[in-house]
Amino acid sequence: SRAEFGGGRNEIEMDGLEAEVVYQPRPGVYLTANASWIDGRFVNSAPSQLGGRSLYDIWPEGEGPEGKGTGVGYDFWFVNQVPVGTYDISGLSKVMLNASAAYLFQNGIGLNIQAMWHGPQWGNLDHEYQIPAQLMINLAATYSRPGWEIGLECLNVLNRLNWIHNGDEWMNNQLISVEPPLRFEGYLKMRF
Repeated sequence: SRAEFGGGRNEIEMDGLEAEVVYQPRPGVYLTANASWIDGRFVNSAPSQLGGRSLYDIWPEGEGPEGKGTGVGYDFWFVNQVPVGTYDISGLSKVMLNASAAYLFQNGIGLNIQAMWHGPQWGNLDHEYQIPAQLMINLAATYSRPGWEIGLECLNVLNRLNWIHNGDEWMNNQLISVEPPLRFEGYLKMRF
């Protein structure tokens, strides 16, 4: 269960299955693959959404995206909310796939590639919008010696426009973030 803003509790049921395979034919070389299925829902609950039940409430009736404005207006004090029922948890991909490969040369140079795929996610309780399936690929190169390591990562190699749900029903009609574009990050690790 989860405490509700303003009091009360929402009951949550989760079902899932995960499988992972790791293959390491020799030291310094490995391959991994992971697949998971997760189904999560609120049961006999009425989670609150800031701004009201519908994404379209803020537009005048018949206006806004696809002319779906309701004219209800912005609701902060829990007036226009979903009734008690069963709802999918917003921002939860039912299927996620991950794979990676790494190779560490004897001279201390390491190379790594990671790929992550997330299935589509419902954006709010009434399924008014959906975050599409997303793919993220990252590359990394490292050089390590006894006592230190330096690394450079290239994140979001495909420069895809990926979205991040805020992970909570409270803000699901208000806040969806965009994953940063193609970028590079470096680090230096010292061991004492």
